[in-house]
Amino acid sequence: TFSKHSYHGFPIVESERDRRVVGFITRRDLETALMDNEDISPSTLVAFDSEGLPGRLVDYIDLTAYVDKHPVIVRPTMPADRVLDMFKGLGLRIIFVCDKTGNLSGVIKKKDMLKHMQAERIHARSVAQHGPMRGIDQVRSFTQELQRTRQLDL
Repeated sequence: TFSKHSYHGFPIVESERDRRVVGFITRRDLETALMDNEDISPSTLVAFDSEGLPGRLVDYIDLTAYVDKHPVIVRPTMPADRVLDMFKGLGLRIIFVCDKTGNLSGVIKKKDMLKHMQAERIHARSVAQHGPMRGIDQVRSFTQELQRTRQLDL
């Protein structure tokens, strides 16, 4: 199942209805935990928090040891340069975006953030070189500039 997706980790939310972020689990840790538990079925329960562990009679996998209970969270209003500083300063690969009540509204990956910042630098350079362009000319120029720099691996 994991081979179909390139996700490096997963947010853990309180419930399907209550999307407050309560943790994060990496793909590697999840794969390890699932391989260590060979008797898994589609009905097997998963526990991410020791407070919500099912009773002894219920078949479940305890993943509490693998969960980062303090993932980095930012608000949607956080300036992009501060988010980038957090990625660099804390060595993160992923940051969650939550509203003021803690509900998950998005995920920022470091790779995507770097691409976005590069696109902004290219755009600023293009405007500085060619002046403020309008309409389709600006889009065309920006697209051509991105294609020229596509070889750069962030």
